[in-house]
Amino acid sequence: MDVTTLALTVELEVAAPADEVFDAVSDPTRVPAWSPECVHVEWTDGAAAAVPGARFSARNRAGEWEWEVMCEVVEVRKPRTFSWVVLGLHDPSLPSSTWRYELTDRPGGGTLITQTFRHGAGGSHLVTAMRTEPEHADALYEFRRGVLLHNITTTMRATATELGWLRE
Repeated sequence: MDVTTLALTVELEVAAPADEVFDAVSDPTRVPAWSPECVHVEWTDGAAAAVPGARFSARNRAGEWEWEVMCEVVEVRKPRTFSWVVLGLHDPSLPSSTWRYELTDRPGGGTLITQTFRHGAGGSHLVTAMRTEPEHADALYEFRRGVLLHNITTTMRATATELGWLRE
């Protein structure tokens, strides 16, 4: 199974203007407050804000397993788009994944948040596990897909709830 086929899209309509939503989703240091997996984020290399080329490290946890990834901001178009890549484990020039927020104004107010995830060609723990246990590759792929979908959905709803944006 090819991990580059792993792609997810989650949408949530919120009762907040795109500028306000953008300010929250384009600050990765806020993610640990809402995410069931990401537990710590900090800017690196002197970066302090989301601009193309800025890097941040993220520490993730699933059960007792913890890992760290290095990320790089690739697109910032306030108030519409924020995107970053997770650098590959063995070759940082090949991203292991791309994450993207697209914000769209809704008729009558509010914003549609569309978050997408796409696994890239770069090395990741999923790639390593699938290569180490090829007989379980399909199950590993589907398990990680399910976890990602749950975590993205949970994070988006937690963000909207905490910030008072959730539409009833």
